[in-house]
Amino acid sequence: MKNLMSLIAIIITILIAGLAIASTSNGPDLVIEKFYIDSLCRPWATVKNIGNRGLSAQYYNQNASIFSWEECGKRRTLRLHTIDPQKKLMTPGGKTSFMLNSQIRVEGKISLWGYVDWGNRIPETNDRNNAKSDFIRCPNTAEPGKSEIKVVDFQIVNGCNIKVTLRNVGPGPYLSRCAYYNNSFNRMILSIVADGRSYKNISFAELDPNRLLKTRNSQATFTLAKPTNLNIDNKKEVKVKTYNVHRWASIDSSKTKTIQCAPDLVVQNLTYYPKPMYTDIDRKLFSATTKNIGSKPSRDCKMKFKIGGESNAPEYAIPPLNPGQTRTWTRQVNLNRAGNYTIKAEVDSRKQVNEINEVNNIKYSSVRILQASKPDFKVLDITPMGVIRLNQPVTIKARIENTGQAKASYKWSMRVGAEFNPFSGITHNSSPGHIFTISRQVTFTKRINYLIRVKADPNNEVDEINENNNEKVKIVRPNL
Repeated sequence: MKNLMSLIAIIITILIAGLAIASTSNGPDLVIEKFYIDSLCRPWATVKNIGNRGLSAQYYNQNASIFSWEECGKRRTLRLHTIDPQKKLMTPGGKTSFMLNSQIRVEGKISLWGYVDWGNRIPETNDRNNAKSDFIRCPNTAEPGKSEIKVVDFQIVNGCNIKVTLRNVGPGPYLSRCAYYNNSFNRMILSIVADGRSYKNISFAELDPNRLLKTRNSQATFTLAKPTNLNIDNKKEVKVKTYNVHRWASIDSSKTKTIQCAPDLVVQNLTYYPKPMYTDIDRKLFSATTKNIGSKPSRDCKMKFKIGGESNAPEYAIPPLNPGQTRTWTRQVNLNRAGNYTIKAEVDSRKQVNEINEVNNIKYSSVRILQASKPDFKVLDITPMGVIRLNQPVTIKARIENTGQAKASYKWSMRVGAEFNPFSGITHNSSPGHIFTISRQVTFTKRINYLIRVKADPNNEVDEINENNNEKVKIVRPNL
């Protein structure tokens, strides 16, 4: 009797369990049927209702996310009315296909993971078949492979920012998109390290949003704000490195330098005017240009500007200069003795500025003052400007050059034929190399030969190097 009662209890339990199973076998059951790509290599997914009942309409009116998916460790979610706008899942056996993200283009092969009924909001016959992972591949693109990003160089620039130059050294054909995701398990990081600690970590998603370093051998430069807690007012050894958080680089992708955020004053150039310079030139001008080539504004300071052997060279007050800013000072010096003179300019001559480089404040140059010699006025040529015709005006030009080594004023004349008073004038302060052009209009009234005679210094009033080249003649004859 006891055994009979136990058998009856077991049968009742089995019947109750069977009824329970039968009651839960009626309902929807959502699964991810597949992941795939379209002709543009954009990722898609297909969700199917394999249950024996359709979804209730109430789930389409909720704003809760129903579909979750990950690529490169980055999770995204979609709502039910987004993935199934035509409500195909309300029918048993219905399925809907949708694009995961229109901005993504698959490169090579990628891994996708998805989960439908995210949060288990929908009662299903089976809650254990909602997830799916798979690889999809775009056949027209190469595999990214393994790429390393090497730090080529870095330096401090205006405002104490850090300018970093990076290069994709391969060996893979390009850096995968996963390296550009902030929360990707395979993301790339740039780090600024000093004093044994990391002062700044920046992901490539933020550093290189346009993916300038995507392809092998590509190179790009980025300017980063200095970490606020990194003090580089004085010289400090700093390392900039890049790495993949999923694996260490196979090459040394870092660079270490000693840097400083400070001004750096230099004498950019020294010039003088005129060139060449002779002893008899009264206005001898010398200029010095200073520049802040550092990364921080300078304070006011002094510059000593010395010409030759002067014992008490003047000092000029230099106002604060921003990075890249220049200022020029010009002084006039009377040097009447021929010879070579040294020009020396020293910026921050009183050592008032804390600079990156304290040994580049001085610049030297030299000038040779030539002994003033005699001028030499040479008539170069006489040129009719066109065909000479009878009784028609024509312009006659003549050029006179000072081929000597001194400046002087001189008279000149142009006589045509037997005219009693020649065309004449004065050229003032003709410097060495200066060419003066005489121009006059003449009408020839007879069909005969005319002698045109041009003279420089016709009365021999100027002491010249060569007194025999002051005159030139030309014979012309008018046409009918």
